[in-house]
Amino acid sequence: MSGDTGGSAIQSSRGLGGVDVLYPRGGITPVQEKQMITCLENNIHMFAADGSSDDIDMPIRRLFSDQKLVKQHSLMSLNSVNRSPVMMQLAHFLYA
Repeated sequence: MSGDTGGSAIQSSRGLGGVDVLYPRGGITPVQEKQMITCLENNIHMFAADGSSDDIDMPIRRLFSDQKLVKQHSLMSLNSVNRSPVMMQLAHFLYA
């Protein structure tokens, strides 16, 4: 996740099954990183990865292209890998 979606994704994931969150090491502000790494929920696991958000998305996109794997493990994404953020941004744009 990039810093702009990380904190909100964590908040919306509280209480769900195991949630793994990837964020770009050094690619977000210190405040955004603190929002993510200070999460005390047992179900949410934070991982810093080298590279940009786009670099992180590339292998994840390949994983999500395997529909059998996605269904078998009930995978989902809260970042730009799927269309949900774009739809929410569109709704906000139209409302404004």
